[in-house]
Amino acid sequence: MKIHKTIKQNLKAQAGARTVWSIPFPSEGCIKSLVVKQQGGITVSGFTIDLFDSAKVLQASQSSGGADPEGSYTPDPVLSALCPTFVSASNELRQYYTEGGGIAFSNQDGSVSARSRLLYVEIEIPAGSGETTWDLAVRAEIDVG
Repeated sequence: MKIHKTIKQNLKAQAGARTVWSIPFPSEGCIKSLVVKQQGGITVSGFTIDLFDSAKVLQASQSSGGADPEGSYTPDPVLSALCPTFVSASNELRQYYTEGGGIAFSNQDGSVSARSRLLYVEIEIPAGSGETTWDLAVRAEIDVG
């Protein structure tokens, strides 16, 4: 087991809309901390964060697709969410798992032997309009590089 930490700075997001960031990250592990902090743009007084294990769920429309898991349909985002939505009533979010636990993560894009090395983070800023910039830090325990 080793610790991996990814820091991304100056990520852009539009207030009044949802924005998805594809963050380079190991293909699997256990997320132990998540920090999201506004760095610029219009002042934000609240936002939500969702974490997903597949890019397919980030498409605008959803379809049932039938029984073929490799089909071209878009799965229900609820089924690919890694955890409940994080809600912040300020311009910063800090979530730590220090006493065991964490958020299990395994990317579902790509083949079984070549999973995508991305974590999908959706930020939604419900109020206002205009561009904002954010910093994000994610720490995880991983078995694979």
